[in-house]
Amino acid sequence: MLDYKTASKDQLKAEMKRLAAVVSDTSFGTKKEFFHLPQILGTNEIPLAIASGSMDGNTWLITLTNQRVIFLDKGMFYGVKQVDVNLENIVSVGGKTGLVLGEITISTTGQNYTIKNVPKYAVVPFTNLVNETRNLYSSNQQASSVQQAMNRHGFNRHLRVI
Repeated sequence: MLDYKTASKDQLKAEMKRLAAVVSDTSFGTKKEFFHLPQILGTNEIPLAIASGSMDGNTWLITLTNQRVIFLDKGMFYGVKQVDVNLENIVSVGGKTGLVLGEITISTTGQNYTIKNVPKYAVVPFTNLVNETRNLYSSNQQASSVQQAMNRHGFNRHLRVI
């Protein structure tokens, strides 16, 4: 697995192509955003897929990781805009396609984030992958909570004796 923090530019370029291919996207115009990604990834956070589109008149990179969805816009000369949505806070994910382009909407309880001008062939794979990752994250969190509760109450100790 690639260590994003220490990867070379060539390694990051290859990884960008690989992640874009997961959802059949070309990630047009988001190279500077992708190269900024290692600075914001958390420990044990793994990018799973990327797509590109526009929001508020700017080109954004959407990155799905095993923990969150990151919307990233790096200015031409300065400035970075970043929006993070933790997987546990996502209420719904939707997509809409037109003749050539589409849009992806990620909703939380208080906000909708819509990325427009996403290549139409990337919309369905990306939204499906967000849903799959969210469901997997949710079931892993539930299993972890059950395990912690069992440990707290000594159930595992009793099960080993039986």
